[in-house]
Amino acid sequence: RLRDSQGTYHWTEIHASPIPTAEQGINGVVATLRTVDDVVAYEQELQRRATLDDLTGALKREEVLRRLSQMVHYRRQPGIESAVVFCDVDNFKQINDTKGHAAGDEVLRTTAQRIRGAIRDSDLLARMGGDEFLVLLDGIHDLAEAEHLAHQIRQAVTPPIDVGETVAAVTISAGVTLRQPDEDPDAIIARADAGMYEAKAAGRNRVIAVG
Repeated sequence: RLRDSQGTYHWTEIHASPIPTAEQGINGVVATLRTVDDVVAYEQELQRRATLDDLTGALKREEVLRRLSQMVHYRRQPGIESAVVFCDVDNFKQINDTKGHAAGDEVLRTTAQRIRGAIRDSDLLARMGGDEFLVLLDGIHDLAEAEHLAHQIRQAVTPPIDVGETVAAVTISAGVTLRQPDEDPDAIIARADAGMYEAKAAGRNRVIAVG
């Protein structure tokens, strides 16, 4: 990146070649330079589309699974753990059916925004599909702390959401569990998912911790 005379930064591509002398030395360098802002912007947009969900801005399922897989190789200090919270919007089909799909999209966008506001900078939010979200909590100490953070997420989602000329009452059910050493992503997600279904069965709008 280079800054022009107006103080604006540009991405640039430079090709340079040495100018040889008769004595096999170098007499200088000839270089060509061109700005490639449009190329970089296009590449960044492709990267964004590959990793982020268009509707909510959360990570896509494939991206969070990739990051979970990488965590197998992390070297952890004693007492520093990671966990996942698997969330599902309660009665989302009813919202879609009674208020329309545009209202359902707004519920998903706002829910993702509220979850993002309730978690820490080191945590990750992903949309797993439909009305399901996964939060990856990193750098926590135990399951009790993860459960506490999951309750903060649940509470952050509950205020009514404006959807056009009406409002939608939204709650989530969630399962939370700690990642075990060398555990693959499917196993930890399945355990958190089971906790979420247990929360649904227990009456919704609650968090179930699974050890």
